[in-house]
Amino acid sequence: RMALPDPFTPHLKVDLLPEITVAPTILSNFTASIAAVPGLRGELDAFLKGTRSGSNASFVTELIAKLMLSPAEAASRGSRYNVPLINSVVLYSGVYAISHG
Repeated sequence: RMALPDPFTPHLKVDLLPEITVAPTILSNFTASIAAVPGLRGELDAFLKGTRSGSNASFVTELIAKLMLSPAEAASRGSRYNVPLINSVVLYSGVYAISHG
């Protein structure tokens, strides 16, 4: 169990705490949402690696379209966007950035 420091400590340097080196445990299978969209993981990997053929602007436009729900799904969920997929893409990108420094 981790003891959190007092956030009001003057000159607190969070990056010097020993607990900062422990990676958090992710208990969900966040890649399942990405894998459910054909081709998304490969395109996302290529974009993050910088090896994607084509413009980054076109990838972003395509990604936004993939993150949107159909009108029927949007009406039933109350949102135009696939929020679990957005969360998965954000978490996947963060994990990738940290692991590839």
